[in-house]
Amino acid sequence: IGRINAIAVDPGNAQIIYAGAPSGGLWKSTNGGSSWTTNTDSLDAIGVSGIAIHPTNSNIVYIATGDGEGSDTYIIGVLKSTDGGQTFNTTGMNWSIYNGRTISKIIIHPSNPDTVLVATSNGIYQSADGGTSFSLVQSGDFNDVEFNKSNPSIVYASGTSYYRSVNSGVSFTQITAGLPSSVDVSRMEIGVTPANSNYVYIIASGEVDEGFYGIYRSTDAGLNFTLMSNSPNILGYYTDGSDAGGQGYYDLTIAVSPTNESEVYA
Repeated sequence: IGRINAIAVDPGNAQIIYAGAPSGGLWKSTNGGSSWTTNTDSLDAIGVSGIAIHPTNSNIVYIATGDGEGSDTYIIGVLKSTDGGQTFNTTGMNWSIYNGRTISKIIIHPSNPDTVLVATSNGIYQSADGGTSFSLVQSGDFNDVEFNKSNPSIVYASGTSYYRSVNSGVSFTQITAGLPSSVDVSRMEIGVTPANSNYVYIIASGEVDEGFYGIYRSTDAGLNFTLMSNSPNILGYYTDGSDAGGQGYYDLTIAVSPTNESEVYA
């Protein structure tokens, strides 16, 4: 038993589930989670922090290696399987553990699955050819990347700052309206929902005594934000660097109901 960094369900078969452990590899269940097997013990590095399944060909599975949360294991890049996770091969993001980088999220464009986006400690990377090659499209330290649920040309990305793309991740623009300054934030995560694609939530961890933490909401597809709540204190640290009791820099997540844009989990 240990920490799990990622989970993904086959879009064509809800009984097939993948789970990624930060130092324990990729695990697969074919019976809805009743039992699990792994085929990644022989990889050069077996941490897994991101999983993405092709929307129409579930034999194609990408994994982001390493530990994107605690950096307890480093990465060998993004790996790709074409046989449902039985074997994995390198992609154009073929990094060495000596780079000391991490990957936290990988997503596939729902209608153009050759487009793959990856959130890393070295920036946002995009592939336009199914992982054969990757290009750095936005530098910085990123933890999360999400498509708008009705218009995948719009992409949201966050780390210590928040960015938005209108061309499926080819380029990004920083958005600051209503959000705390990036210098005061240790981490942001994004919540989106098909219930209302204009709603975008951000949960931010930062300096508690300066008020730079909480849950922010946009109702205009991620252009402007309003602080919704900063109590109870689930996040943060003090200006002097001492711990305020939260672990927002380490284990932070937000999710929104797919049927009710006002139902939020943090």
